Amino acid sequence: MGLDEGTYDQREAILAPAPARLSWQLNLPENSRFETAPAAFDAEGEVEFEVALTSSGVRHVVGQRKLSQSHVWNEWRIDLSQFRGAVKIELTTRSTHDTPLAAWGSP
Repeated sequence: MGLDEGTYDQREAILAPAPARLSWQLNLPENSRFETAPAAFDAEGEVEFEVALTSSGVRHVVGQRKLSQSHVWNEWRIDLSQFRGAVKIELTTRSTHDTPLAAWGSP
């Protein structure tokens, strides 16, 4: 998915029109990190991107970022080294406006 004609910056992406919540069960090795490059399209106002992990029954928000209309992928690395073993990861998008198209690039 490219962001603008002629940028040549294309990536695999998970589309998550706000509001959306995606989750997976994972087994994290030691010293893990989560890397993504979120972007927002057709956004009036901001889109909030949130990454949370549930470990031992406790939900931890490990990253939050707000973006307005993007024309570039926004590189984001989140240190998950404090977690390991069985976890649930959640990727959430929120907006106060009509369903903007949000994407988690290269997750």
